[in-house]
Amino acid sequence: MADNSSKMFDSKTLVLRIFPRFAKLPVPSISPSCLKLETYARMANIQYHVNTACENIDKVNMPAIEYDDKVAVHSARCIPYLNERYGVELDRDLSEEQKATATTITAMLDEHTSWTLHYHRWCSDYAKQYKDELMYGLNSIFRKIAFCVFKSDAQKKLEAQGIGRHTEAEVYSLAERDLRAVSTLLGDKPYLFGDRPVEADASLFGIVANVIWTMQGSPQEKLVSGELPNLADHAQRIKKEFYPDWDEVIKSDTFESGKKK
Repeated sequence: MADNSSKMFDSKTLVLRIFPRFAKLPVPSISPSCLKLETYARMANIQYHVNTACENIDKVNMPAIEYDDKVAVHSARCIPYLNERYGVELDRDLSEEQKATATTITAMLDEHTSWTLHYHRWCSDYAKQYKDELMYGLNSIFRKIAFCVFKSDAQKKLEAQGIGRHTEAEVYSLAERDLRAVSTLLGDKPYLFGDRPVEADASLFGIVANVIWTMQGSPQEKLVSGELPNLADHAQRIKKEFYPDWDEVIKSDTFESGKKK
């Protein structure tokens, strides 16, 4: 499982296309959906390579996978493809009722909770700090220009999704509601449905890992660290079990290495 920011791969090599890794933001991906996909591949014991090059990023949404000269975009399409191609399905042992619950959890986290993270990063007072952490390799002028472009795009997407139409207090209240709900469902179990992780656990990890390790001091992080420790424990458990190379991965600053080329 290697990082390759620009290498060409054989068509039989599974390639995960995700955003660059940033040393100052210590998670494998600052995108919850990209982190979910990579985590799912590890949970399913699927060998892969990572391509963090951002060429044609306007044409291909992240995350995406490339295999057999095919491209699948967005984790909602990528994971079913992986299940079919590799004969894996982490949800296979769940009852029909549990599968329905898992689908609901996944939809909430992927399509709702994740947007509250984007709001915090781009629209709150934290945005200036996020700019410096995300674009530290650029000089101050280019950093401001790039940040303004990304922020404008993020605000448009947040407005279209609906989260951007709420007040800041309302956004954080929605985030709290989601996090408390999934914390209640997790309870004291190792994973959401027992001793083995399912797709919803990968979704949860994509959210919580970013909250506790890249959003220190945010309302979401304070809530998880203070009142919902089972969510933090869940993230630590996945990190320990499925990312034995965590330190190596987060130090592979592909944004910086790609910038220098």
